[in-house]
Amino acid sequence: MLKDFITFIRNRLKKGSEAIFTDLNKFIDEIFGFGEEVADNALSPAEKRLKDKKKAQAKRIEEKRNRPKRKQVYRKYASKFDKKFHLHFDGEIVIRERKGEQYFALEGAHNHDVLGSKIQLGEIRKPPGVSFHDLPDDVPFKANVEMKYNSGVVKKKNTSSFFPRNWDIKRVKEEIALVYDEMLKSGKELKWGNNTFKGWNSDRSFEISIEFDKSGNLTNAYPIVK
Repeated sequence: MLKDFITFIRNRLKKGSEAIFTDLNKFIDEIFGFGEEVADNALSPAEKRLKDKKKAQAKRIEEKRNRPKRKQVYRKYASKFDKKFHLHFDGEIVIRERKGEQYFALEGAHNHDVLGSKIQLGEIRKPPGVSFHDLPDDVPFKANVEMKYNSGVVKKKNTSSFFPRNWDIKRVKEEIALVYDEMLKSGKELKWGNNTFKGWNSDRSFEISIEFDKSGNLTNAYPIVK
């Protein structure tokens, strides 16, 4: 291991100091099994800023590379969103029964584009301690939601998972279409009234769960927030 480390340092010296810092972190992680968070603690503020900058640049490049495919796949399946998707995705009030009594329940509600107009956002649960406008880009989130109905308000029993704040509805549908395409390629049978399938978003940073009927119409979708 020592011989490998000496060889590593000798080779990286030829590339300059910046290459040493960048590659040394990767080497330490591989050899000692440190996680990214632990490795970051060893960086100086300047090194961490440089790392964050490079990470953001890489993400922008990846997003630009994925964009044409997302658009192409969405055009192919755009009609699958037309019949039922927004009814549940935007949030719908349904009548449920418990112990012989009926009550109104809010279900769905995963579209942050209708926040303020159709549904109201409550406390953000994941990531905790941030407001909607302070949410990081490209990160899905969970929050409490409610909807005005008749003269009252109906709160959703469970939290709702939302796609990243900086994604508009077009980007959301493009990502969902990619998962839908993956589902069809997997050979999954559309034999139930409500079918489900999970797949990765375009940069594989989180999974998306989609729901669809036996005719292939999309009925709902949401990100898996861990």
